[in-house]
Amino acid sequence: MSDRYLQAKSIAMEAMELPAESRQAWLEQRCAGDPGLRTEVDWLLEVLRADMTEVMVPRWAAGDAPTEPLAQDTTIGAAQPGRYRILRMPGEGGMGRVSLAERGEGDLRQ
Repeated sequence: MSDRYLQAKSIAMEAMELPAESRQAWLEQRCAGDPGLRTEVDWLLEVLRADMTEVMVPRWAAGDAPTEPLAQDTTIGAAQPGRYRILRMPGEGGMGRVSLAERGEGDLRQ
């Protein structure tokens, strides 16, 4: 990794910790006089925001979200092609449930 990328990554990570209303002024100061660095930081911030949004968006099809815990051998649709079958539920906690699942498509097994 280049020093430039590491510098931009460090700035982007710090910026994500700031309140949104003060972030732009802080970025202007940190990247002053270096438009290339600012471009790199802005790109990284966009990627971070997209990743955070994606993580928070349920992967269920609209209107398909289960209201009860999934039972063993339940088949669910996933964001990627294929179907998943719940094998077992090894754990759960305050933030969610962990499912061991498999996907089968033709000769593919995951």
